[in-house]
Amino acid sequence: ENIYLNGAILGMRKREINRKFDEIVDFSGCARYIDTPVKRYSSGMTVRLGFAVAAFLEPEILVVDEVLAVGDAEFQKKAIGKMQDVSRNEGRTVLFVSHNMAAVRKLCNKGILLENGQLFASGEVSDILSLYQTRSIEKIKSKKIIENEKLGNAEFRVLSIDAISPEGSVLSIESGVKIQLEFENNIENKNIAISIFIVTLEDLILFEAPIIFSSDNNSQKGKYLIEWDIQPFLLNSGTYKINLLVGESQKYIVYKKDDILTFEIENALFDQGLNLNRLPGVMRPKVDFKISSL
Repeated sequence: ENIYLNGAILGMRKREINRKFDEIVDFSGCARYIDTPVKRYSSGMTVRLGFAVAAFLEPEILVVDEVLAVGDAEFQKKAIGKMQDVSRNEGRTVLFVSHNMAAVRKLCNKGILLENGQLFASGEVSDILSLYQTRSIEKIKSKKIIENEKLGNAEFRVLSIDAISPEGSVLSIESGVKIQLEFENNIENKNIAISIFIVTLEDLILFEAPIIFSSDNNSQKGKYLIEWDIQPFLLNSGTYKINLLVGESQKYIVYKKDDILTFEIENALFDQGLNLNRLPGVMRPKVDFKISSL
């Protein structure tokens, strides 16, 4: 009934809906529950069935609002493939609303940036994504300045956090990154886990770097400095964020702060006479190679 109702709203005849019915049910992955009232569906099932109906009933404009935020990886992959097929092969317009920057970059060629419900900018999708990320960084930095005196609590207080080049130069692919955290600890004789997470602007966690500040190595009250060394030729050029998590003996979270710091890695990689722009990907390892004649 839900399929037929949605089809009727879109102006489809029953015969056309019948022709697409099996494809819609199969794509949605809701075949086992197709006779269950929609009001009993989970939010994910509702979105999956709604997307399948809209996509297969061939509207001129397909509006997709955060559909990738629900469903499993298999459905998300199918949804991206279907939207690409609709726009590129069928010549119809897809209006894709999302905070998933990777999906926007993959699917779209034009972008619109909204702010407070108003049109802020429009243009090529790469330009709009760059603008969105730049404004996100500005908001993070301004927020950090405002909250600079409030980073912590009675048990654990952040005094400063910074990302510098080990050589004192500009952060680059070749230099690596040294993360310095100065903090005041007021927890005594307990094991404390302190972790930083390196995160992209799209909120993709690249890796966690944990250390155990244990009762065996002078975990007393006081002020301390921790330094993490991220090796050269690991991170690609671009902007990254740091999340901080402090826990006590894996029992409870002492302090947690997302986006506590941002840092920029420049593309100062050797160019050997070539004009190397930023290569795709978030990792930029140095790979050994050998050329030999055959």
